[in-house]
Amino acid sequence: REKMERRCIYLDYNATTPIDPLVANAMRPYLFNTTPTTAPHLQLEGGPEVAVTFGNPSSSHPFGVRARAAVEKARKQIAKALGDGVHPDEVVFTSGGSEANNYAIKGHVLENLDKGDHIITSAVEHAAIVEVCKYLQRFHNVKVTYISVDGDGVVDVEALKAAITPRTLLVTVMHANNEVGTVQPIAQIAKVVAEARKKLSAPHLLFHSDCAQSIGKVSVTVKELGVDMLSICAHKVVSVSLCLCVSVSLCLCVSVSLCLCVSV
Repeated sequence: REKMERRCIYLDYNATTPIDPLVANAMRPYLFNTTPTTAPHLQLEGGPEVAVTFGNPSSSHPFGVRARAAVEKARKQIAKALGDGVHPDEVVFTSGGSEANNYAIKGHVLENLDKGDHIITSAVEHAAIVEVCKYLQRFHNVKVTYISVDGDGVVDVEALKAAITPRTLLVTVMHANNEVGTVQPIAQIAKVVAEARKKLSAPHLLFHSDCAQSIGKVSVTVKELGVDMLSICAHKVVSVSLCLCVSVSLCLCVSVSLCLCVSV
């Protein structure tokens, strides 16, 4: 009997995805000190079209200037991809999805501890959210309310609404669950938070959503979701494991790898 060839197929794309060759090719000129003939070209403001090469975007020499121009071009593409109302200046790059969530949640809560000390989240959040909440609870005495979900994993919106108090600083609910795929009613929750913000005269009450699992799979635009902050991660959508933070009224989190994917 002939031996059957056994092949392994990777299916855990909710955890991470392989880099698409198009993304790798778009990134190559920025990662190596070479300029292949197939390298993309970038029209620098006030100058001729030049081949993009390796460089530190913080450097003031021509290599750094070209790299910086490429970063800013990608930032604009990210803002455009997230829909109307997102300005490039509101897009902040970070090193990963967990850092993006930390940046958004800790940044807002620690800045506003004089106004409140309460976070609301769901019982099915990713560890990148749960661990941030635990940290704030342990070291900054922030109270955390975990809202239960139904049999399909959907957050109880009425319970969430009832949990909001004048001391609530942030509501954070993931867009799509990484384990079971449940898509939460983010727009509905955003409306609840906005109404509470108005009723309580609490401009510090914001809504954040971790959209790492939904970006590239379902529509994700700031306007339709109605969020104040959101996090997305590019290694979930065939790009490299880097991330970023974007901001509409204050801050959102998106990924650098995604921006390179968009630029392709």
